[in-house]
Amino acid sequence: MKQVCFGVDIGGTTVKLGLVSQEGDLLEKREFPSSRDLAVTFDDIAANIRQVMDSFPDAMCIGAGVGVPGPVLEQSVVRGCVNLGWGDTNIAQELGCRYMEVNSGWGYWNEDREEAWKRSLDMLSRLAEFGREHGITLVMESIRPEESQLVITVKDAKRMMDEVNHPNLKVMVDTCAMGVAGETLEDWFQTFGEDVRHIHFIDGEPYGHLIWGDGKHHLGQFIETLNKYHYEGFLGQEITDGRYYEDPAKHDLRNMKNFERYMDN
Repeated sequence: MKQVCFGVDIGGTTVKLGLVSQEGDLLEKREFPSSRDLAVTFDDIAANIRQVMDSFPDAMCIGAGVGVPGPVLEQSVVRGCVNLGWGDTNIAQELGCRYMEVNSGWGYWNEDREEAWKRSLDMLSRLAEFGREHGITLVMESIRPEESQLVITVKDAKRMMDEVNHPNLKVMVDTCAMGVAGETLEDWFQTFGEDVRHIHFIDGEPYGHLIWGDGKHHLGQFIETLNKYHYEGFLGQEITDGRYYEDPAKHDLRNMKNFERYMDN
């Protein structure tokens, strides 16, 4: 079955919706008026997605990316879409999302790390409880040392998870941050097991958000680890290196070709 995904751009006057293949081909696009009534807009999006999918009976939708005309807060709440007249909107709940990505945040570089840690612990604890109330599980990733002084290693992640101790906070692995820390996928799965719910699964040197084959990670060994621990979540392709900007579809196709070697026919 062919895997596809949707891109949805909610604008002040129209909603643009596109169905895209794994190879980056635009299979179908639609445009319809956006509404100042939140429920109407989301009903229209859902109806159009169903209609498009009905036209592709051999396709399976594996996800969607949604852009909204307003700032998004930590709790996945959209704050004040002025052009649409929306107030605060929990868009993750409206879209039926199971997971929402977070990280530990960071402190000022000249402040005591433990003071910043206390704020992060408080924030993540409140967000996890907010997630429980709205049926959303948070997945926390580690980040690189130039981005934060808090959760940058698997050891830091374990400490934060233990201190928050909430069923709606789980773990996300970012293979870039993992590589920079000198860690392995095995380290993360040994530490967290089934609590690993999402992965930014990318090549690196170890820095870089690279197409598989352009860095130093061994894709086959990574996949062996995923199979060993029976991981069945998504493998997010967070490809952001500037060398791919001119022709992203070409490089996405090359990336998928590397994965095809490990796929069952």
